[in-house]
Amino acid sequence: MVLKFKSLIAFLIVFLSACTQVQEPGPDTQVIAIGDSVMAWNGRQGAAVPDVVQEITGLKTRNLSVSGAKFSNLNPEQVAEGYDVRAQYVPGDWEWVLFNGGANDLMGECGCKRCENTLDAMISESGISGSMPAFLRPIAENGHKIMIMGYYNSSERPNSFDACGENFDRLAERQQRFADATPGAYYVDGRKVIDPSDRSHFFIDHVHPSRTGSRLLGELVAAGMISAR
Repeated sequence: MVLKFKSLIAFLIVFLSACTQVQEPGPDTQVIAIGDSVMAWNGRQGAAVPDVVQEITGLKTRNLSVSGAKFSNLNPEQVAEGYDVRAQYVPGDWEWVLFNGGANDLMGECGCKRCENTLDAMISESGISGSMPAFLRPIAENGHKIMIMGYYNSSERPNSFDACGENFDRLAERQQRFADATPGAYYVDGRKVIDPSDRSHFFIDHVHPSRTGSRLLGELVAAGMISAR
């Protein structure tokens, strides 16, 4: 039964990833969103986090995130298809870059257990060094504002990311420190709006956000962006 459930979830992730409509940013784009499935989810219905951000802020937003993307991906073919969050970034005259990432690295590289090396490589305990600050800092230095959307804890019901809660907490702390130390960078914490005990916040896999969950995250992000303008 467990294997069948995991197989179903894997199929749904691949299927919905393939259905995600990525819109290339145009000259009127003010916000680009890059990241993984938490950012991309519900995009086909026009209800992903960036869609909600556009609705609330009025800023023209393009969602370039890809379900299944790792922050750092060493497979050239996958990089070319957007499965490396850094490769999703497109230089341009954006006001904001909305970013999330790292969960798939933690799951894929260390199974969300004994992840010190993976975490440290992405972002140090101080939040100052690592591949994530090395990617984000130049974007801020070039005059763009960065909004980092932190992860939430997955549902209390059994799911494939059960073991990741502690690592998500540590990643959140480090991303917050990076934002505090970097002019133009901001952080919002997904744990503030997604309740692990509320099934309505989750898709059927108990990991990804439902449309309600995406709206809650989008409202959180939009509020942070509005307060920073």
